[in-house]
Amino acid sequence: IVMELIEGKSLAEAIREDGTLTPRRAAEVGLAILDVLRSAHREGILHRDVKPSNVLIAEDGRVVLTDFGIAQVEGDPSVTSTGMLVGAPSYISP
Repeated sequence: IVMELIEGKSLAEAIREDGTLTPRRAAEVGLAILDVLRSAHREGILHRDVKPSNVLIAEDGRVVLTDFGIAQVEGDPSVTSTGMLVGAPSYISP
């Protein structure tokens, strides 16, 4: 696997170090993440672990979603078994 080296920091680090994002920047980051997820879902890929530490903010301002380590293909019967928890509990939807 070959991956791009992203010079920058995670969204979690950016918030911790620089404070809350401006509403405009929060919208830009959110829309960029949605664009990535739309592309992944179009290909049948479920990320399953979207959280601030898996979002990188490059030095040039680009937003990159990382860590597809627990991603699954949509329709795979083993995506999640009943009673099984996958992802970070703080960011799992109800």
